[in-house]
Amino acid sequence: MVLALAACTYFFVTNVQQRRGQLQQDHSVQIDSGTRVELVRVIDADEISIRADGSGTFVVRLLGVKGFSTTINEPGVAGLGQAAVATIERTIADKELRVVFDELAFDRSGRLLTYIEADGQDLGQLLVQRGHLVTYTRYPFSREGAYLGAEAEARTKKAGLWGNYKAVARVQGWQDTWKTARDAEAEEP
Repeated sequence: MVLALAACTYFFVTNVQQRRGQLQQDHSVQIDSGTRVELVRVIDADEISIRADGSGTFVVRLLGVKGFSTTINEPGVAGLGQAAVATIERTIADKELRVVFDELAFDRSGRLLTYIEADGQDLGQLLVQRGHLVTYTRYPFSREGAYLGAEAEARTKKAGLWGNYKAVARVQGWQDTWKTARDAEAEEP
């Protein structure tokens, strides 16, 4: 049993890493906020690949959210990442997609940090509201208040991951870590 679980975990981790490697973007590519894009592939619960006319293909890290990995194989939280991926795919199918950001920025992994709007609706906020993702508060972002409000609503309704005590415990650990790091930076002169 353990060997089968290890093999499955290896397969899923390798698959996600391979998809990321194939879709890495060129940092010299420029794109404007509000640009219309098309979905190439949903990579993970908070990561997608998009294509913009004339600007190439980008791997996008959805700004302001964090989700469970699709490769997690831990009882009690396995499947939460896959559920988020399926919801993303359903939510943005056949919709006009746009990248929206305050400034062009990439994370350490080379992913574009942006909001994705589907027919004018903020995808990240919608996924937080439905309980598929949580608000990533490690760094401040312009829509943080709206996301935290959506998260509070999901938590109250026990929507999605908020109805899973093991997921809630994991999220609370993340949130404590993010708050500690953010507070420490605020204290620096």
